Amino acid sequence: MEAADPSGIEVSIVVSEPWEFEVEHGARPLRARVERVGADYWAPERGAVLIRLLAPIAFQGVRCEYFIATPRHENGDVRCLAGGSPLDCNLVRIPPDRATSRAPFDLGWWRGGTAMIGTLQKRPGPASLP
Repeated sequence: MEAADPSGIEVSIVVSEPWEFEVEHGARPLRARVERVGADYWAPERGAVLIRLLAPIAFQGVRCEYFIATPRHENGDVRCLAGGSPLDCNLVRIPPDRATSRAPFDLGWWRGGTAMIGTLQKRPGPASLP
């Protein structure tokens, strides 16, 4: 994914499901940064991105800072983010120790928990973390 690596870009996340998310947080987009690019755990031939919220949130009592985002549709490709195209995706919340590990894309341990459906899109301008 060298030619269109979205690592380091800032993205907006619009969460569409679960509906409880909008009830709890409203319809505003979340700001995040693409930390790394890797393989989708369930479909290794497809890409995935590790994203970090610029301002962590709590959802249903769970602190959310890091997510693995994978294309929601078969023809989706995380490389589209670098060019500014939106990506419909599945989002799985991962704990900080997993996010900073050598294998953040390994979701073999995941048996449920905070997961969402949404759309990622590149934000204009440089990315920055507090």
